Amino acid sequence: MRMRDGRLAAAPAEDVQRRDGAYRRALRDRRPRRFTPLAGDAGRPLVTLVEDEETLQPAAEGVPALVDAELERKIAEYLKQTQEWERPDQAPAFERHLKRKSKRAEHFPDRPGAPATEKESSP
Repeated sequence: MRMRDGRLAAAPAEDVQRRDGAYRRALRDRRPRRFTPLAGDAGRPLVTLVEDEETLQPAAEGVPALVDAELERKIAEYLKQTQEWERPDQAPAFERHLKRKSKRAEHFPDRPGAPATEKESSP
């Protein structure tokens, strides 16, 4: 790991193996984390990752919010409006759309996936 002062530090292999998920999250999130210094030799300092509530939260940048109450409210409001647009004396719009598509498809019997007409299906 690179410390804030620019020095490189290492974590003990046993700690990395024992808390593999925490170290993977720290690497994936790519944001500053807190470490506890351990007694080490004069070369590279030894540190262990500190996991607290703050470090367990996802990084703020680039991570979409999974639940947005305001967006959910706007979607529900829009869906209510579209229900009001439906005419009670007709079939729902999606059924009318599918019926029109089926009728148009009957005009193109040579196309793959088009429904077979009676002339084509009889021997």
